[in-house]
Amino acid sequence: MYNILLYITPIAVVDSINPTATAFQIYLLSTPKPVARCVTFIFGVFTAYFTAGLLFTLGFGGVIKNVINRVGEFFHLLQYGSVGEFMYVIQFIIGVVMIIHGCKIDQSSKKQTTSEPPKVKRPRVLKPINTFLLGLAVTFWESSTALPYIAAIQTILQAKLNFHELIGVLLFYNLIFVFPLIALLGIYIVNRKNSSVLINKIGQIMESPKIDQILLIGIGLFLVIDCFTRGTNFGWRIE
Repeated sequence: MYNILLYITPIAVVDSINPTATAFQIYLLSTPKPVARCVTFIFGVFTAYFTAGLLFTLGFGGVIKNVINRVGEFFHLLQYGSVGEFMYVIQFIIGVVMIIHGCKIDQSSKKQTTSEPPKVKRPRVLKPINTFLLGLAVTFWESSTALPYIAAIQTILQAKLNFHELIGVLLFYNLIFVFPLIALLGIYIVNRKNSSVLINKIGQIMESPKIDQILLIGIGLFLVIDCFTRGTNFGWRIE
């Protein structure tokens, strides 16, 4: 259990770098009396990501077993430990995709510098219920960039956790995922008068493409190397 928490922590840290959610949070902090809005926004992001992870882990395991059974019927390639082997294949693919995506970030960032930076659409209605829905919408909108989350879920599936352990691991991952948003709110609460400059600097750092590039390539290499160092042992699993 503790091993899997240590394993997914760096993946969750990479996943927590979310420029879109950060930009919205910084904007909400610039509005009058923003605490309630920011709290509900964070809760919306957390709820959407946690729910998606829970549904994916509960449903994906059955899908994987069905696929393996179908493949085994025709090719007879999958024997004892085939589920673990297939999961490592998925991990390898995710790692390679993360490396490729990380390498392309620098190229895309150079193209963006030649054009005007995209403007974040600001919500017109700032009631807490609306910012909660905004958090849901932002998270689902950014679902195409959830490769780290998929890698973490793949590892969670391998660990064969019971339901309570699964809930605990997903809560742990998602708390790390929203921690930057919580930190920004904490900075505002502690030092309301002088927090704007520091919050904007943190936002600029998190939006830096270099950080995304280094972390994505690093985690991608880690996943690929892990496939060769541990994936060949079909009896191994995280406990």
